[in-house]
Amino acid sequence: TGAPLPPELLRQRACRRQRYAALDLHAQLFMSALDQRYHAAALDPEGAGRPGWSTQVLARVHADPMFGCGPGHALFGHVENTRWQARFTHLVGYGASYYSYLLDRVLAGRIWDRVFQGDHPSEQSARDPLNRDAGERLRSELLRWGGGRNPWTCLAAVLDNGSTSHREIEAISRGNRQAMLTVGTWRLPDM
Repeated sequence: TGAPLPPELLRQRACRRQRYAALDLHAQLFMSALDQRYHAAALDPEGAGRPGWSTQVLARVHADPMFGCGPGHALFGHVENTRWQARFTHLVGYGASYYSYLLDRVLAGRIWDRVFQGDHPSEQSARDPLNRDAGERLRSELLRWGGGRNPWTCLAAVLDNGSTSHREIEAISRGNRQAMLTVGTWRLPDM
């Protein structure tokens, strides 16, 4: 129709999206842990490939208290004689990197907070997700490089807008263990 969406309709959509954010996060953490367990270097080499092995690993992850899945506490517990993991196709192609979905959400949230939501040097652009300068910064420091520049250098450059400490920028740009420890202190963005 060409008519703008009513603000109330947008608000309702945002509320619906947030309603199940915790369940989505739980599922992402669970699948990340399962992927890590399947591809762990310390895995028992004699167990891998044995009939039923992947289902046994799945049951152990379900029982792990880290996921609040102990007896009587399971959000979605393991169901005996099922092979849910056979439909989780990411396990084949990702090879222990499924967690990167969550890592990417953390990085995108930090960029959103620091570049588009008010951490700009100029007050005029504060909290403006359509700010041209912020968009140009994202394009020139991160997107334009494709795979032709170290991603840690790109991340540090896009976040280096005067509001992130020089020490943090230096740590990120190295892309080492300290960079991961720094990123590990960041939070997932609000959904």
